Amino acid sequence: MRMTNLIIDYEKSDVQNMAMVTLNDAATLSNTLVGVAGLSIPLMGNSTYEFEAVLSCNTGNNANGTEYGVNFSAAGATIEAIILGAVTTATSRTNRIVAFNTATAAFLTTALQDGGILITGLIQTGALGGNLTIQHLKVVALTSTVRIGSWLKTRKLE
Repeated sequence: MRMTNLIIDYEKSDVQNMAMVTLNDAATLSNTLVGVAGLSIPLMGNSTYEFEAVLSCNTGNNANGTEYGVNFSAAGATIEAIILGAVTTATSRTNRIVAFNTATAAFLTTALQDGGILITGLIQTGALGGNLTIQHLKVVALTSTVRIGSWLKTRKLE
């Protein structure tokens, strides 16, 4: 009986939203975090969400890498997330994300490197709703690119 109740409760809260990079790759020359065009979803206040972002990325012709972040546009929210991605063509890394609008350690540190980035976690919103946005930057110079087909998905838990 308990398991049935869990399944029913889960189904009631299984409201999903999805955003995707469409028409053009999302590129930036910025060395400060900027939103990835297309990867933003509105969230309601006083709610808990799980989220997942899957990014297909490329870095410019230098070995300084790219960095990523997550932002929420309203005060009072908290985040607990991880990021997993390629560092070089032979290594990967996982980092914890516990603050909004804060850059991670560098990923894609080989010139002209392609690689995947996965960001997944939980967000507890404050009293006000706002927009959840995936961010990126290029360390030092040249371009950080998030390709068409990269996506962000959220699911409201409570």
